[in-house]
Amino acid sequence: LVGICGSGMKALAEMLSGLGWTVSGSDLQPPPDGLELLGRKGFQVHRGHASDFVPGDADLLIYSPAIAAFNPERVRAEQLGIPQWSYNELLGEWMKTRVGVSVAGTHGKSTTTAMIASVLRDAGLSPSAVIGAELVSNGVSGWAGTSELFVVESCEYQKNFLTLSPTHAVLTGIEADHFDCFHNLIETREAFTEFVSRLPSHGHLIIRGDCESTRVAAASSSAQIETFSLRDCSDWWAADLRPTAEGLHFRVFYDDRFFTEVSLRVPGRHNVLNAIAAVAMCHHLGVSANAVREGLSDFRGTKRRF
Repeated sequence: LVGICGSGMKALAEMLSGLGWTVSGSDLQPPPDGLELLGRKGFQVHRGHASDFVPGDADLLIYSPAIAAFNPERVRAEQLGIPQWSYNELLGEWMKTRVGVSVAGTHGKSTTTAMIASVLRDAGLSPSAVIGAELVSNGVSGWAGTSELFVVESCEYQKNFLTLSPTHAVLTGIEADHFDCFHNLIETREAFTEFVSRLPSHGHLIIRGDCESTRVAAASSSAQIETFSLRDCSDWWAADLRPTAEGLHFRVFYDDRFFTEVSLRVPGRHNVLNAIAAVAMCHHLGVSANAVREGLSDFRGTKRRF
């Protein structure tokens, strides 16, 4: 893995290792403790990039979006006839044979993805996951499960999420962002429109109900659409928000019916929104209300987020 210390690449390395792959990699600027941490997880990781880092018997070279074709390791892999896939291409290929659950949106992707994957795992559904941030509870951001469920943080940057073919998706909201590849909000929204149009009719699409751009983008999808927000005009909504020592306690409603109550151990109304989206998706994936409540109560957040 060339660029292995990137957030997505590290998560991918952890998942591949869990599947039994032997993983090595390199990174130009690994964080101070990055090499040591990855080494403890069984990965051989090199600082910098050099052709000698590529094992001659490697089955595959995976590179991050920041790695150009003239990178010495990619050049060496080409000379050796080793296949090369980008990070996004590998996620797309892996998802083709699984039930993909994508979480996309301008804000909240990492936390919502982590919530969904954690709840599914705690409920015994054993998903695989690739998350763009480490879980506070155990320091991992990716793992291999035994079921067909594959939960992926799906980024709109350079339309990378269009390599994916999810069955279900969450849109946490759409705002103008990534101005080096989207000139305005319209172009951003068009990318999301193309993304959700890939969902099958039997899939579920959970969207932020009080975001106009999200509603416009979702109109192109043939999936079963449900909305979430903090207001009772959405399909999924929260009420009776009360601060606690660690976060917020609130009740979740679905179609005007009480569904469950949640005690989050992370603060902020934005995390309540993330949690409602996670509740909705996990419900449609077969998790009971009690299991959703327990899974979210154990969630301790992701690193580098609030």
